[in-house]
Amino acid sequence: MRNLSRLATAMVAVALSLSIEAAPELRVATSFAGSTYGVDSDVIPPDTNGAVGRKHIVELLNGHYAVYRKNNGQRVAAASLFQFWNESGVFPRGFVVDPRVLYDAAADRWYASAFSSNFGNGPDELLFAVTRTDDPSQGWVGFSVPFAGPVGDFIDFPMLGMSRDAVFVSTNGAVLVVPKSDLLAAQPSLARSTLLQDRSLLTPGGTKVQAVVDLDGAPQTLLLGTWDVEGSTLRLWRIVGDVTAPALSADQPFIALAPYVPVGPQGALQPESGIGISPSSPFLASTIVARNGRLWGVQTVAHQGRAALRWFTIDPATNAVVQEGLISDGSHDFFMGSIAVNACNDVVIGFNRSGTDQYASAYAVAGTTEGNVTTFGEPVLLRMGTAVYEQTGGAPTARWGDYSTTVVDPQHPRTFWTFQEWVSARDVWSTQMTELRLRHQGSCRQP
Repeated sequence: MRNLSRLATAMVAVALSLSIEAAPELRVATSFAGSTYGVDSDVIPPDTNGAVGRKHIVELLNGHYAVYRKNNGQRVAAASLFQFWNESGVFPRGFVVDPRVLYDAAADRWYASAFSSNFGNGPDELLFAVTRTDDPSQGWVGFSVPFAGPVGDFIDFPMLGMSRDAVFVSTNGAVLVVPKSDLLAAQPSLARSTLLQDRSLLTPGGTKVQAVVDLDGAPQTLLLGTWDVEGSTLRLWRIVGDVTAPALSADQPFIALAPYVPVGPQGALQPESGIGISPSSPFLASTIVARNGRLWGVQTVAHQGRAALRWFTIDPATNAVVQEGLISDGSHDFFMGSIAVNACNDVVIGFNRSGTDQYASAYAVAGTTEGNVTTFGEPVLLRMGTAVYEQTGGAPTARWGDYSTTVVDPQHPRTFWTFQEWVSARDVWSTQMTELRLRHQGSCRQP
């Protein structure tokens, strides 16, 4: 009976999410071309990722780093991903992948992470960097942390989070806790950082646990991960204590979402091709955001045989699911979603959409929240894909990536930015950075 009740609640939330009467209007303000396969990076997939500051935009992808002026999209700095780490003072021994970048509005600094895979020739390296100033084009200070965790000495899919007092990098069975005060010193340091390791962070399905980006000003943060292959059972961890002597609390109950299954082996459909695009898995790959005492996330699931985006809101104080819903239309595949939430609980989800009548394209959808109910409008096309994408690397489906990024502008709370991938030519991925503005009654101020 409990499962039926939860499913009924989820179905109501789905219905509410498809209503557009109260949804804000989403308008494209500016849109910048980012990086392109074969020009800026020779890596597949790019793992589309970026951050937005007061004057700059940073794009950090597999194979490429770039800085753009926010007001006109002019690229002012660029390097390969390997060069980026070298210039920060780090010289990885292996192949560098899975980059992440965050802008910290309170500290007016930027943080980056990645890892270097040494393919069994010694421990992998967890990489971390902070900018010297508020201008990311003026240099970074980097660090390399040799990794030996409870599952061995290899790293996979590190995730970057932050709170008021610390920055966090989570990976296999471990989370690195770095006090912000040490990063903001005249000479940034990891001397008082702590690598917390615990086998409870190893999920049965092998997925990684996401360090939350806490925008509420809490001194510590949370970790959230999927506990099953279907991605319908979540688990929450808390990092407690002072940031210079943190501890991990793993005594939280499991959190049940409505049951969905992963997308099947056909992948996301596209015209003129029998090869689908890999739409990522139901695990939490894009950033989880803490805003106004709630956790917001999005994941890819299967609905009516097609990829869909399941979004959810959780109350971490009670481990209760406040609401959840689907972004889908039954005729297309929706995948690679990322979510951002402002201080007034306006929500924007950036994502990809494809189908038998549409190449992989970039989209966004906006929602507004009243009384713990979020209502989404119609998806907005940001950049139309132009060709088939069949870069499989020998896999059954085309390798598209694991995550995208959507953030709130640090100066304008009803302005959002999304970093999305699209197909610009046959077998060529490109990225697009789009500024999105909400037309909404009333005012909204950043905390």
